[in-house]
Amino acid sequence: MAVSFFSFTVTNQFPIADYGIGPTEIRMGYFALNTFVAAVGSEISSRSMPVMFAMNGAAFLILTAQTSCNLWWIDDLANVDGQQR
Repeated sequence: MAVSFFSFTVTNQFPIADYGIGPTEIRMGYFALNTFVAAVGSEISSRSMPVMFAMNGAAFLILTAQTSCNLWWIDDLANVDGQQR
């Protein structure tokens, strides 16, 4: 969501979902994770949490980089006089 707010301030478009995953799907994932922890126990899930945290961090970095590239591309299209910015 942080990347969506960052992009909104520049483009005035608010994309609620990225790659088909929106807030509802995220909530369903948290529900599934809580169910998994309740069913299996916290010992197994505690070993997988650092991996999940790393995957979330990597996804955030990739999405941020792609959004940044898109914003630079929009800026280059708006540069009609060809001057350096």
